[in-house]
Amino acid sequence: MDYTKFKLVFMSKVCDALKKRGINRNLVKFYSKGYTSDIKEERDLIIDANLRYFGARSSSLMGDIIVVRTGGDGHEICRFEMKGLFKIYIREGFDSVIDVMESNITLLRAMNNEKIVDNMLNYSFAKKRLIVKLVTGNDIEEKTNMMLHRVIGDICQAVFIVLYENKDGRMRKVGTAMLPEKIIRHWGVTEEEVWRAAFANTKKHFPPVLFPCSASENRVSMLIDSDFMRENPECLRLNKYDVPALTTGAYNDGAVAIFYPGVGERMAKLFGESYYVVFTSENEVRLHAVESVSLTAIKNMMESLSGVLSKMVYKFDIDKGDIVALS
Repeated sequence: MDYTKFKLVFMSKVCDALKKRGINRNLVKFYSKGYTSDIKEERDLIIDANLRYFGARSSSLMGDIIVVRTGGDGHEICRFEMKGLFKIYIREGFDSVIDVMESNITLLRAMNNEKIVDNMLNYSFAKKRLIVKLVTGNDIEEKTNMMLHRVIGDICQAVFIVLYENKDGRMRKVGTAMLPEKIIRHWGVTEEEVWRAAFANTKKHFPPVLFPCSASENRVSMLIDSDFMRENPECLRLNKYDVPALTTGAYNDGAVAIFYPGVGERMAKLFGESYYVVFTSENEVRLHAVESVSLTAIKNMMESLSGVLSKMVYKFDIDKGDIVALS
């Protein structure tokens, strides 16, 4: 199905799905590229959509969008860029398009319930809700345009704000949204201050954890030492042939732990040397002491893996005290 046909069948499928959520068809509206309006609310929506999705300010819509009014009074708005939804359809089908839209609507409702929107411009309120997550893929720039982020290799660290959270057993799930750079300018704080706050929150709520092998195999019994960051005489030492997995206590999105302040340096101290970092999934990284394996062997191993977060190999350089992308 091409993009033109996708647009034709989209409204029917989406409206049927959203009706089950109590959102009637009259609350769902399609705006086509080139659309303009003299109505202030619509004009503001167009300008904001252009800035968000297309990176330019214009009163004429620069691409197709869909707008869903989710609140009972119709004032809560959830927007979607149509070609972005079309890409999801091509990769994963219509069910995934519906899932993405429903997830965003859930987040918006949670934001309003927590009054996050009303307090977003208050840094004292927002500071406690900032965390860091990883973004990857060929569309990094598209995903992170105008958001606070930094890229190393093909992995992007981005600052998110927590909209809601819940716990399922030992696993904590959070709903988040990327943090626009324009919000930081309003706060009047430096980007470094925001990064420090976000990493401090992430490390506090999702502390780093070490496993001797893949954390997905057995999360509890294979834990080495949840306090491996603490300096003490009884702390473990790693053999250069050990291949530990680093994640977080929540495991989901645990690969970000390697970027926590002090974690990379601590692992180098436990190995006693530099080490390779392999992003085997979004949930964990595997670490290999440089003296234990060749870079070629690491690359060959990665070719046989599926579902990896990154096909690139990274290295924590003990002399530089930082992670660098190798290939």
